Amino acid sequence: MDLKNISIRPESWHSRVCTGLILVTCIGTQTVAWAQPDLSFADDPALSKQLRRVDQDKLLRGDYPLRQVVEVGRHLFSTPFTKAEGYGEGGRPDGKGGVATGPREEMFQQNLEKLRQDLEKLCQGGKSNLTVEHLRQVTNFPLPEVSPNTGKIVFPYVRLNGLDSQSCFECHNSIGSDRLPDTRTFALTRKQSTVGGPAGFASNAFINDDLPNPIFMFVRNPPHVFGIGYAQDLAEEMTQVLLFLRSKALQEALDRPNTKIAQPLKAKTTSYGEFTVTYTGGPDNKPDLNDVVKQLNEHHGENPPGFTIDWGTIQGVSEDLVVRPFQWKGIASNERNFVRDALQFHFGMQGREKNPHFEESSEDHDSDRDGVNDELSLGDVSALTVYTMTVRPPIEAKPGRDEDVRAVDRGRKIFEGMEVFSKEVSCARCHTPSLHLDDSTVVIRDPRKDRIKHGPEQLVGNGIGLSAQVRSSAQLPAVRRFMDLNPSRILKEELEDRGSTESALKAVRQARSRYERSFFEDQDRREEGYAFDLTTLQPANGDPEANRQHAPPLSETQPRLPNQGKTVEVPLFSDLRRHKMGRLLRERDGFRQKTDVEGITVAEDEFLTRPLWGVADTGPWLHDGRAQSLEEAILLHQSEGSEANDVIDAFKALGQDDKEAIIKFLLTLRLPLDPRYGFDDYR
Repeated sequence: MDLKNISIRPESWHSRVCTGLILVTCIGTQTVAWAQPDLSFADDPALSKQLRRVDQDKLLRGDYPLRQVVEVGRHLFSTPFTKAEGYGEGGRPDGKGGVATGPREEMFQQNLEKLRQDLEKLCQGGKSNLTVEHLRQVTNFPLPEVSPNTGKIVFPYVRLNGLDSQSCFECHNSIGSDRLPDTRTFALTRKQSTVGGPAGFASNAFINDDLPNPIFMFVRNPPHVFGIGYAQDLAEEMTQVLLFLRSKALQEALDRPNTKIAQPLKAKTTSYGEFTVTYTGGPDNKPDLNDVVKQLNEHHGENPPGFTIDWGTIQGVSEDLVVRPFQWKGIASNERNFVRDALQFHFGMQGREKNPHFEESSEDHDSDRDGVNDELSLGDVSALTVYTMTVRPPIEAKPGRDEDVRAVDRGRKIFEGMEVFSKEVSCARCHTPSLHLDDSTVVIRDPRKDRIKHGPEQLVGNGIGLSAQVRSSAQLPAVRRFMDLNPSRILKEELEDRGSTESALKAVRQARSRYERSFFEDQDRREEGYAFDLTTLQPANGDPEANRQHAPPLSETQPRLPNQGKTVEVPLFSDLRRHKMGRLLRERDGFRQKTDVEGITVAEDEFLTRPLWGVADTGPWLHDGRAQSLEEAILLHQSEGSEANDVIDAFKALGQDDKEAIIKFLLTLRLPLDPRYGFDDYR
C-alpha cells in the first residue's frame, strides 16, 4: 500500500475513523498489508510455531532488538496459554497406569487429611463415620469430585489459590472509560486496545495456601502494571540506602562498644524509623563488618553474636530493610521473580528456572507434573519481565474547562498540604507526589549467572505462593547487588577519610549507578543480566544503532518520563512504605501475609501506600475492590488503629467544594489511551 496516496476527507467522520484504522494497520506495525497465512489463530497456543521461544543467551548478546523482546513479552502477557504447552498442573496419566498429581493437588490432599484427622478428634477418638458429603458440608468449599483413576477427592481449582485464568490480560485488562472524539454524545466507552490495566471486582483473586480449610484467607483486586519499571528501580535505590545505613550503624556500634547506636532510616523522602543496635561483645575479638551483614541477610530478625538490636524501632518496612514495591501489602521485591512466580501461581506455567536443578539436563524439568517440560524458557520469563517493566507510566490529564482547571489546582494544593491542610496532616504525608530516581538504568538478572556468583535460590515448599518464598534475604537481587558494592570499603573510604554520612550515601548511589551503567560499557558484564534505560528504552545489550533502526518503540511503552541527565522525577504518589490502616481494612485476625522471603510476613492491618498514579481509572478501589467511589475509598481509611485518622478527620471537615476539588484532582491521574487509535490528540 502506498501511504502517500491515502487521502483523508474531512467531511465524513466515518471515513476519518476507517482511514485511521487503515493507517494503524500499516503504520503501527511498520509493514505493508500482509495476507493472513491461516484462517484463524484461535487454536494456536501462545507459544506457537510462529512465535519461537526467546533464547536467554541470544538475549544477553543483544541478538534481539528491544522492540522484538517487548512484542514477545506483550504476546505472553495477553495470549491465553493452553494445556498443549503446559497450562495447569498434574492430573495427567503418568505412563504407569496412574495419574500424576501436581503440587497444588498434593497440598490439597495433605490439608484434607489433616482436616479429616481433626474431625476425628471431634468424634472423641471413636471410629469416624466421615463421608465426602459430610466434609463438603463442614468445609463448605465448591463441590469436589472423586477421581475415577485414583479414588481421591479432586478439587476444581477455579479462581481459588491460583489456576484462575489463562493469561495476564484476563485480569489486567481495563484502563477505564472515556468520551472518545468520534462520538456525537457524552456516551462513555472503555478506552481502546491496551494491556496492563487493573481488574474489575469480578476478577478478584481468592488466596489460601491452606486450602480447603478455610476456603480463602484473603482477597485481592489486581492492580495495573503501568510504570512498574520505575517503581522497582526506586525501591532498589531505597533498599541500597537502608542497607548502607544499617551497615553504618553496625560499624559505629563496633567502634563504640556498649553504646546504643540509633541510626535514622531515611531513603529519599521516606522515613522507616531507626535501626537501633548495641555491640556488647569483647573488644579483642570484634567480628568483621561484612560477616555481620551477611549474618543479618541470612538470618533476618535475629541478633548476630555480640549484638543487641531493637527490632521494634524499624517501621514501615520488613526487618531485612528490603523495600518491596509490588502487591497491596508490599510483599514482592523484584519484578522478574514476581513474573516467574505469577506464571506458576495463576496458570501453572512453570519457568525452567523454578526447578532447582534447571541447569542439569539430566534432571526432570516437569516439577508441576503435567507432562510438559520447560514450559517457559529463561528467555521467555525475561521477555515478559521486560514488557511489564517498559509499559508506559500513567499520565496527568489536563481539564478542558476553566472552572475544572481551577478546582483541580486547588484540590492538588489541599492534597499536598499547601492550602487548608498542613503538610503534616495531608494526603501527601503518605502519598508522596514524586520520588527522585537517581539513575534510569534497570537490570533484569540472569538466574544462571546469579547462582554461579551467589549460589542457587532455595525456594521454600513448592513455590506456588502469590509471591513464592526463598530461604533468606541474601537470595534477593537487591541484597546481592548491595553486597557487590562492598559496603565496608565505602564506609572506610568515606566515613573514616571524610567523616560525612552524606558523602558516604552519595558514594553508595554512585557505586550503584556505576554498576548499572557498566552494562553499557563492559561486554562481559552483560552476561549477568539484561539492562536497558527506562528513559530512552535503549538496551545495553546489542548494537544501539541496530535497535534504533529496527522499529520505533511500541505504543504501549510511550511516552517515557522526562529526565535530567540520568535522573528522573517519578510521580508515583506513594512513599513505598507500609502503614497500619485500622480495623476496617485489616484482614482476618492473626493473619500475616507471606513475603518473598521465608519467615518475613506482613501484619493483617498493614498495607503498602498504594501508588495513586492512574487512580482515576482503577476503580473499584482498595485491596479487595470494596470501595465503589474515590470518596468511599478515602473515608474507609479511617477506623480504630489507622495511621490516617487525623487526615480523614481533616477531609471530613472540608466544605463540599473542597472535597470535590480533591476528587477532581484525583480524577486527573489517568491511565493513558493508546495513541495508535488516534484518540489521544485531544489530551
